[in-house]
Amino acid sequence: IFVCTDGYLAFSEGYKFVRDETGIVENKIIVPHAAEFIANPTLNEGTFYYMDTDHVTIYWNTALRADSDAKYNFYCKLYKDGQIEFFHSDGQPTDFEWVSGISNGRSDNYIISSISNAVDPSNLQIEFAHPDHSFGVTLDDYGLLSGTLISGNENTWDLKFKVTDWNGFSSIKILPLSTTTGIEDNGQLAVDNLQLEQNYPNPFNPATNINFSLLNSDRITLRIFNIKGENVEILIDNKFILKGNHSLQWNPSKIYSSGLYFYGVSTSSGFSKIKKMTILK
Repeated sequence: IFVCTDGYLAFSEGYKFVRDETGIVENKIIVPHAAEFIANPTLNEGTFYYMDTDHVTIYWNTALRADSDAKYNFYCKLYKDGQIEFFHSDGQPTDFEWVSGISNGRSDNYIISSISNAVDPSNLQIEFAHPDHSFGVTLDDYGLLSGTLISGNENTWDLKFKVTDWNGFSSIKILPLSTTTGIEDNGQLAVDNLQLEQNYPNPFNPATNINFSLLNSDRITLRIFNIKGENVEILIDNKFILKGNHSLQWNPSKIYSSGLYFYGVSTSSGFSKIKKMTILK
């Protein structure tokens, strides 16, 4: 991300002229407080940041270009889970126009914050929280929905699809995506053919053991996912495995960064299990 003195975060290089709501809508941008600011380093003014394990804070200590005595102090917090927060300090100058919001750079995907252009921004704050999302599922350029859900709990998401033809006509359809326990035709719960244990050691460096068991022989696939739900390695690829207890050691062949990962086992008979693990460097 690129931090601008004028009170915004952008996702591409180059100055963005943001003075009104149109400037927010037309750019992929996060805007806690956009106006024409200056920062004098000799007065300890400028933009600063602080990074923690789950968020980063960007802080602006600036003044209006048209009135250097009008000092503004505000900051923005970006969390790993997608939450965004804006905060304004006490005693901010009043009666100056400004805008605030977030946008994906498209006219159908933006939010102008409720505090935007408030007469007195002192002590104002706002939070943007992302909706529940089916992490692990992606839609490619050809419209194919695929992936493995990394949520271990039963849940249902309403996925909204919008298709637009070359003439500009669009249609929207909502399809439910659900993680539920397998059901037999007679309405009874299916016998779980797969058991997956927690890897050991966990956290680990450089290797860990993954143990699973099958009630009946089956074809299985064992994958490793990152926190975004992306498949980073396949340890067993649709291989026929005899019933019983099985164990393998994973010593990452690639240099993975420290952090949270997921390992999942799925069978051809429709059972799947996913667990978390942590790599430490």
